[in-house]
Amino acid sequence: MKKRRRIAAILLLTLCTVLMSGCGSEKNGGLYGQIKQEGVLTAAVVQDNAPYSWYDAGTQTYSGIEIEILKAVAEELGVTLNYYPTLRAGLTEVVKAQEADIAIGRINEKDVSSGQVELSTQYGTGFLYVVTVRGDFSCMFSSFDGEQIGLSRKISDGAEVELYTIEDVTQTYYDTTDTVETDLLSGTIAGYFCYEEEAKALLASGKLQAQTITDYDPERYCIAVQKNNPDMIQLLNEVIQEMTEDGRLAQAILQYQ
Repeated sequence: MKKRRRIAAILLLTLCTVLMSGCGSEKNGGLYGQIKQEGVLTAAVVQDNAPYSWYDAGTQTYSGIEIEILKAVAEELGVTLNYYPTLRAGLTEVVKAQEADIAIGRINEKDVSSGQVELSTQYGTGFLYVVTVRGDFSCMFSSFDGEQIGLSRKISDGAEVELYTIEDVTQTYYDTTDTVETDLLSGTIAGYFCYEEEAKALLASGKLQAQTITDYDPERYCIAVQKNNPDMIQLLNEVIQEMTEDGRLAQAILQYQ
């Protein structure tokens, strides 16, 4: 009888130990726990998305506003940061496929079409600009009905979809801004749609002007994580909030823009 009681006591103690180990912080499990255990945070990034992120082949380093955020996240976790380069259109896809833990690259609600990923709070805001010749005050989508327009390859899928609402429009895509000014001045395109950094660069000659699109809601840039990982979302939100409050985010924006 005593032997049976002793075995029962041992089993009970073992069960309690297992239960206690599983009843600790929720951060022991899920993506958060996996990253802490492996010691590596894999982040999907875009290599040519300046000033937010870009890769310098000469120095073999990544730089940009978003890179500074990722470094802060990795530091908070106490792990090594590993970059997973991909195209902007594939950022959320690699997270869904579990090829990357998180993804950053001007991702916003308009880019997330399924419920397989969740987004952090916003770390930045993107306004859509149209660059035209000076004196041409056309700042609504409808102002370009029936026109030929230029689109930067860097604009989001959501912005591109809204541009298709322009009636009878013909679109030309530009990988760089090298010929945009020439095409605007010659009348080849009536306007060039892009984000702030490209708009600023095109104003250098003084022959063009840039305006925000008044009937387009600004994009809110967030970090994408696989769904059902509240601990990672909480961590990302805390890092973004801390960087906003202590000025590190504003400093990164000034440094790279």
